[in-house]
Amino acid sequence: MVTTLSVVKAKPALAIAAPLEISPSLGLRSQTTGAVLQSATSLAPPPLVWQNVTNDVQVIGDKNVVTVPLKKGSVFFRLLE
Repeated sequence: MVTTLSVVKAKPALAIAAPLEISPSLGLRSQTTGAVLQSATSLAPPPLVWQNVTNDVQVIGDKNVVTVPLKKGSVFFRLLE
């Protein structure tokens, strides 16, 4: 008998809070290490350009939280491991 075991690492969840007229906050569990938050103003290639978010990180409860300033237009975020 052959048994195969697959180990799947859970992806960190990114929480977004955006009260009206306040800069949105993005939170990630503080136990997550090595993740990089990136943003882009468009998802249409070419070229699709992602930039690292360099805003200060605050620890609030069990989350690392980044607040981003409100801008006109769209902003897209992704979390890289």
